[in-house]
Parts: sequence; structure tokens; C-alpha cells
Amino acid sequence: MKKNFIWLVLLGLLPVVNLSAQVEKEIRQFADSTEMMVNNGKRLINDRLDADDMSKVAEITDYLRNLKKTQHYNAFSFSEDMLLSLLSHDWLYVDYLARNCQSLFAESYFQSDVNLINKLKSKFIAQAALIDSLAAVSTIDEPVKSLTHVLCYLYCTKKIDDKWNNVLVPFKKSYGNDNYKDFIRSYLPGIYRKSSVSFSIGATIPSLTGNLGSTFDRSTGFMISTDFNLSSIYLSLSIQGSGSSIRTPMTAETTSGSVDFSQGDQFRLSNYGLLLGYFLIRNDHVQLAPYFNVGACSLISDIYPDAKDDDKEVKVYDCFSPGFGLHAEYKLFTWGAPNNRSDRMPGYLSFRCEAGLNYLTNMPSPFYGHLKYVNLTVVWGMGDF
Repeated sequence: MKKNFIWLVLLGLLPVVNLSAQVEKEIRQFADSTEMMVNNGKRLINDRLDADDMSKVAEITDYLRNLKKTQHYNAFSFSEDMLLSLLSHDWLYVDYLARNCQSLFAESYFQSDVNLINKLKSKFIAQAALIDSLAAVSTIDEPVKSLTHVLCYLYCTKKIDDKWNNVLVPFKKSYGNDNYKDFIRSYLPGIYRKSSVSFSIGATIPSLTGNLGSTFDRSTGFMISTDFNLSSIYLSLSIQGSGSSIRTPMTAETTSGSVDFSQGDQFRLSNYGLLLGYFLIRNDHVQLAPYFNVGACSLISDIYPDAKDDDKEVKVYDCFSPGFGLHAEYKLFTWGAPNNRSDRMPGYLSFRCEAGLNYLTNMPSPFYGHLKYVNLTVVWGMGDF
């Protein structure tokens, strides 16, 4: 009885095993045949592109596109399809791709081991001017002519900059709310805005005016900042610090009594600011921007060596100090990506000079004056100078 039961179980498993083997065979045949056709077709396209046989390229392209009807996969990526359409002067298919980009992006395509995109771009760049002119004199609708012009510029340019804006903005204005809305938003690079972030370190030379200047020596200190540049806007967070010594003996009155200072006694001068400016000049080599400064300044004695006695130090001033100044920067050299269409962010090294004046508010008697300064720093930046 037990033996018969085992045989029944084995016989029951046979259809399952046969079915699994059949499915495996179908999968292998599907993958082998379809992938082989796509890969061989792309190799043939590569070969025909070298031979300038565009009619054959168009035939192979149409055949591989039709595989989608039976295999439910695209033979080409979106960019490959677009370049092939432009090279074949198939304006209607260029229009179809742009209008249906969202649904096409969601579809899968065969990951071929044939690198077709580089050859297509190279071929297209060589013919871009001709393709643009042929589209312009053809009988296609104006939107498709404009679309072709934008694509010709996009695929040929090495850098997205203000020139790209001159191409994109009119196209976006005319067709941004039309059927090309998704294509503009999802495929085309956006409007170019020159931007960078940078870090600087160097020297500051503060100079007090009024009787502050006659009481305290001028000295050289340190300055660090983080800067953000976006289009014409200059924004900087800066910290400046230096030491200053008394020129003549003086007595300071505090809540706990009077404190006598001798010539040469040290004080700490600090200047913290948020700088907001506007670039009058911003090109590949030079920046020039006047700015408004919102921050705080302090001048505090440094006569007690123990940090526990910091509350005993005398504050000559510690106040809100708005001001203004001029930022100038000169680029020394760049490195990294030669253009901003690369995955690598470009970097640069520059030299910066700033001169400004801070108004010292709430100044205790008998002192009066303001703070002038000059900053000289080296800047390490990332992005567009």
C-alpha cells in the first residue's frame, strides 16, 4: 500500500515537471531570439552608420521598433529613438516621441550590449546644421520645426548656459502649455541659472575710526566665509577676528569697579556678518558686487588667561553693526568637468578682495567711531564661477 502511494505521488508530479521544463524552454527561446535580434540589429545600424547608408538604417530601425508589437519591449532607449528619427528626417516620429514621452519613459527597453548612443550623437552632430535647415524648409507644422531646432542645439552643445536659455525660453513660451509640456519638463534641461558654492580663508585688516582708532592699534587677523552665488545674487556668511592692543593707558568703568589698562594690553576684535549683494560683473574671470552687510561686532579685552574669568573681561562695544562694502574676485584656474553637462561638478580656485564699512551702534561713552576692513582671501569653489 505504501509503495503504491509513492508511485501515485511521483506520477502526480510529472505534469508539473513537464510544465516547468516547457516554460523554461519558452523563456530561453524568447530571450535568446529577441535579444539576439536587437543586438544584431543595433550592430548592423552601427555598421550602416559608418557606411552612410541611412536608408538601410531607417529600414532596420522600423523593423526593430515593430518588435514591440509582439515582444512588448522597446528595442531603443528614448534618446536612441529620437536621434534615429532625426537622422532619418522622420519628423512625424520626432513629434510622436516628444508628445508621448511620459508614457514612453515608463516602458522598458532591451538593455543591449551594443553602444549605439555615442555613434548616433557623433553622426548627428556632423549633420545637425543640415537636419535643422531641412526641417525648417519642410512642410511640417511650426511646432515640430521649433522642436527639431531645440533638439539640434541640445545634442550639439557642450555646455548648458545663457545661450541655451535663448533657445529654450521662446520654445517654452510658445509650447510649454501645449502637448510638449511633459517633454519640456521631463527631458529638456531647465533654464540655466549660474550658481556656485565656495569657501574662503585668508586675512582681514580691520581699522577703527574716531577715537577708537586713536586708542586701539590696527592689526591683521583671520577671515573665513561660505559663499552662495545664484545668477546675479551674492550671499556670504563671514567671520572675521583679530587682536588689537591699546596705544595709550586708559581706565574703564564697569559694574564691579574700574579696570586700569596699560599700553600694549590685548583686546579681541570680532566681526560676524551676513552679506547680500548684486553682481554688476560676473563673467568667466571676474566678479564685482556691492553688498549690504547685517551682522554684529565686538571689541572685548583679553587680559585674563583663565577662561573662567571671561565674564570679567571689559566690553568696549558688543553691538549690532549694519554696513556695506564691495566684493571683487578673480578666478585663477578651474579643474574637473570641462562643461556642466558632465556628471562631475567643476571646481575653481580664485583670489578675493573685499572692502567694507560697518556702523557700530549703541556705542558707550566716551568712545565713538566705526569699523572699516579689507579682506584678502583664497577661495575654493564648486560650480560656475
